[in-house]
Amino acid sequence: MKLLILSDDFTGALDTGVQLSSQNIPTTVYVSARGAVPLTMEPDDAEVLVINAETRHLSYEEAYACTQSLLKRYAVPGVYVYVKTDSALRGNIAAACQAAVDTCGSPLMFVPAYPALGRITRQSVCYVNGKLLEHSIFRNDPRTPTLQSSILDIFRSSKAHFSMCPVPVSGLAAFPEQLAAAKSDVYIFDCETDRDLEQIADTIHKCGKYGLTAGCAGFAATLASHIPFHRAAPEKAAYFGPVLFVSGSANAVTFSQIAFAREHGFQVLSLADMIERCAQGRDDIDAMIADTPAQRILSSARESLSHNRPVVLATACCREELSRNNSPAFHETVAKLTASLVQLLIEQCSVENIAVFGGDMVTAILKQLACTKVTAHGEITAGVPLCTFIHQGKLRCLITKSGGFGSEDTILAIHQFFGGNH
Repeated sequence: MKLLILSDDFTGALDTGVQLSSQNIPTTVYVSARGAVPLTMEPDDAEVLVINAETRHLSYEEAYACTQSLLKRYAVPGVYVYVKTDSALRGNIAAACQAAVDTCGSPLMFVPAYPALGRITRQSVCYVNGKLLEHSIFRNDPRTPTLQSSILDIFRSSKAHFSMCPVPVSGLAAFPEQLAAAKSDVYIFDCETDRDLEQIADTIHKCGKYGLTAGCAGFAATLASHIPFHRAAPEKAAYFGPVLFVSGSANAVTFSQIAFAREHGFQVLSLADMIERCAQGRDDIDAMIADTPAQRILSSARESLSHNRPVVLATACCREELSRNNSPAFHETVAKLTASLVQLLIEQCSVENIAVFGGDMVTAILKQLACTKVTAHGEITAGVPLCTFIHQGKLRCLITKSGGFGSEDTILAIHQFFGGNH
């Protein structure tokens, strides 16, 4: 292993891993930090090890401790480290960066932008599709809303105590001198284009500071040019068959994608009524699945899948269906219930292709299937990774997407990738 990537959720882990695997770099992604194994027992020859640390919803102290523990365990001498952060700056970014600086003993080069998906950084302020981050759709995230746009302000309002140094794009030529003079812990790079990403990567590499970097999936793609990876062309595979789509996202982008799919003839099955029962305190999942509403949903889904037709299973199809209960226990019950329904459909209908929207939901489903790792292959489209995993001795395809990623026709594009016509 040459590169260790730590992510705070599973879709982020995959988004980043496929940036390397798509360049023929063997990449293994672990579903959970608790599913990772020591390097001395690593069962494959992956050049890149990506671990979902599952720190998005933890406290600052818990996220720091988890990140530091993983770094102490895996960041052995000679291994490059990449701290994967959310492109909308959600979660415990400050805690992860502080743990990396403290544990690795070197300055952190932070490049948070992802220009290809409309995330840019100007004067250390983040914009999403031309809007300040705090005015974007991520302000309405029910669990981790983003209320600030300035990276400096986000870090200063946290418990982190590292020193920071902004680096404008116009200052890249002078960065070596700035690096020598500033002696800061974290360098925050502005970036507005893919060309900026490449120039930043070249500059950091020339300064010999590529050992500890951070950012979202956008900057991760540049790592392949500056780390001496062994490359192996993957086996070609044919992807076909119906797709079971599962949405656990509360993002407006995903809601628009579900509406577009419904308008184009996809069967959309809402779990909103069942979820409301969870919100009212019911947590007997086996009993809920045995009840008539769940059995009707399962029957309808089985009918479509048995005739090679795609199905969209959604915890909510629009903002009006969202529950006001945002407690951790409620979200865990919802994820467990949905994952149990998905497992039944996969095993009863021999589903080979599953597309899941929302990092927490992907993790819950894979844990339900007792899957500890996946192999990253590439992207169907920007921000939509394609992976494979083994379940019950059978190779299956997994497509994931962060809630805020993708165009309106993303579900249709995935369906067409697997040979579907509409």
